Amino acid sequence: MNNEQIMAFTDYVRANNNIKDQHKNYYLLWVKKYLKYKLDNTDASLEEYLESLRKQKLEKWQITQAMDAINFYWLFTDSPDRKPDYTDIHTAIHNVIELKHYSTKTDKTYQNWIKQFLQFAAKEPSQVESEDVHRFLTYLAVKRKVAAKTQNQAFNALLFLFRHVLKKELSGLETTIRAKEKRNIPAVLSPDEVGLLLEHLTGTYSIIARLLYGCGLRLMECLTLRIKDIDFKQKIVTVHSGKGDKDRIVVLPDKLIPDLTDHISDLKNSYEHNKKIGHGLVKLPDALSSKYPSASSEWIWQWLFPAPSYYIDKSDGKVYQHHLHESSVQKSINKAASETGIPKKISAHTLRHSFATHLLESGVNIRTIQELLGHKYLDTTMIYTHVVASFKKNIRSPLDFL
Repeated sequence: MNNEQIMAFTDYVRANNNIKDQHKNYYLLWVKKYLKYKLDNTDASLEEYLESLRKQKLEKWQITQAMDAINFYWLFTDSPDRKPDYTDIHTAIHNVIELKHYSTKTDKTYQNWIKQFLQFAAKEPSQVESEDVHRFLTYLAVKRKVAAKTQNQAFNALLFLFRHVLKKELSGLETTIRAKEKRNIPAVLSPDEVGLLLEHLTGTYSIIARLLYGCGLRLMECLTLRIKDIDFKQKIVTVHSGKGDKDRIVVLPDKLIPDLTDHISDLKNSYEHNKKIGHGLVKLPDALSSKYPSASSEWIWQWLFPAPSYYIDKSDGKVYQHHLHESSVQKSINKAASETGIPKKISAHTLRHSFATHLLESGVNIRTIQELLGHKYLDTTMIYTHVVASFKKNIRSPLDFL
């Protein structure tokens, strides 16, 4: 990129309404650093650059911001005159997502893909057609060389845009070039490795990790648990509005009950203190806050893993407490994994993969595991079929075998 192009890109960034003003200088900085590597516009090049940033031990949000900036630059290089403003459509998308009770993560993902699509199409939202989607998906597969999962994610976002916001049907996409699908086998820890990892975790993070492995929970499912979701008498955990907005029940491991009981007891003491100083409010799902105004201060609705700080809600001016952020858990698990020396790529989700695999190895039926994991399709669960044995009626959590 020559000086004239750099100036044009700088003007483009500063004039674009889709980038927050406080972020624009950082976007320019990340792109300038990226250009020094002289890499081509492919996902492989982007990953190579991002890996160099990870080695610098930057924060996760900085890595994400760098990735967004480079994706924005790629779209600019295809057409520097594209300056779509979709502020109104952003609000419309968010409103429909809330109406359908989709997660905050889905909202962010869909918004990102739709923003990239509109920048690529260089049209007002009301003017985009199926052919624009065809060109964008082909661009992702051919030039960006994205994975099949990434391309499908983009397609789902655009399908949502057309059907639920623009009220149009997508058609004629049969000739769209599809990214090559690669089914990766997830990293799985042995029972001994799980035990070693758990030994390097303490306090709240230890309880979270043991819930992830002992119940097969997704990280956000675990962090959004409330006091009422733990039933010590029946030894079950109720997961509300999991992936696909579905509820399910999982087994509460016996080994976790003592520590979880103490944890909740400590939370109760903090809750009583917070109420005395005017805190103790949490956000409720859906419209429950309107239907039951006092419920947000009730003990049963408190987060099982509350964040240490509070925030003031702009809509009502009240002080609320959020649940722990997922990044803090990931950092804790990454640190513990590094200390163990286990030569595997370990994340919070690795514990869920290990839960499923160890149940299969102990003889639990694949369809039972599908229910415990909350998978919509059996094919998703079948990736864990390293060992499939006969069904055992008395299911115990793999955590209880450690």
